[in-house]
Amino acid sequence: MADKMRQSMYEAEQSDLQNEAFESDAYNRLTTIMEETQKQVKNDELRYYINQVVWFSTKQTLKDKMHNEPDFTKKIQK
Repeated sequence: MADKMRQSMYEAEQSDLQNEAFESDAYNRLTTIMEETQKQVKNDELRYYINQVVWFSTKQTLKDKMHNEPDFTKKIQK
């Protein structure tokens, strides 16, 4: 799962999407990976931790994007 997430986020960053389009793309990519993984995971506790990893990764990616692109922050705050 981590490899899929890393590859997917790398592809998202290379797509040159900006602002809300990037945020939406990253959300959709990570949600898809999470849903695919949940289909295979039967343990509820493990599923919970996987979900936490996905959302932490999403938040970190958006923080990095906002730090690297000041205009991105202004558009989110509006």
